[in-house]
Amino acid sequence: MKYIFMFFCVLILSIESKALSSEEKNSIHLLKQLNIFNISPLSNNSFANSKKSLNGECFYYHFYPNKVQFYRRVLSDSLCWLTVHPDSVRLIYRDYLIGDDGLFMVFNSYGRGPIASHTGARFFYFFPRQRLPHAYVENNLLHVETSVNQLTLTMNTQTGRWVKASQGKIQESKTVNKNNRGGIEFQGLPLIFLDSGFKIGSDPRKESGFSIFKDQKNKSCQVPNKHIFIFNSQGDIEHKLTTDEDLRSYLQRECPQLDLESLS
Repeated sequence: MKYIFMFFCVLILSIESKALSSEEKNSIHLLKQLNIFNISPLSNNSFANSKKSLNGECFYYHFYPNKVQFYRRVLSDSLCWLTVHPDSVRLIYRDYLIGDDGLFMVFNSYGRGPIASHTGARFFYFFPRQRLPHAYVENNLLHVETSVNQLTLTMNTQTGRWVKASQGKIQESKTVNKNNRGGIEFQGLPLIFLDSGFKIGSDPRKESGFSIFKDQKNKSCQVPNKHIFIFNSQGDIEHKLTTDEDLRSYLQRECPQLDLESLS
């Protein structure tokens, strides 16, 4: 998963490019030249308004009902990613990136300024990893199917705010600021989830840092990042526990207090 934080920073800035200064547009062009990311032209696709999710194929779509844009695509690392982007005011917003590797990333923009001081990210992972992320719209509601079969998150497309989870709770702060750790919290989810933390200006997943696993009963277990992620010399961060069976074995050994039934 190469340069995921920088990728998302620049990806969303590109979506907002009509509001950017010439200096900011030049920065985007430079990052494109460095091959950190590659964005194809956006287009509408009627698949996005359908409940159908093709588990074996990450077909591309882009759709923008009311005040929300969302689109899905396969990136160069072969991951299937779904991006959800509510409308923003003065580049102040909260965006989301959902991946088939369990990722649920919350990205914050705090207005015009350098990435190092005006962006932030919170990384969650949901397990088990059972399906491709998918989204569809019904009656002004955007339903986001995460990588876990039992978890679908619902957003109001007229407000750009989350309203419910199919099981458990998603809580969203009313404000986008640097003091609420991204502004999203989960409780009672029917799964194991990993919270890799929040950081201003860069990826919070540091090799010397820690992440926290939580179960449906909100029991938690802190583990070293180097146990669960691979950090290579190119700056890539990848899962070390590539299957849910590997994850279950690890948690049985390191976190016996957790309820692992959802990984069975």
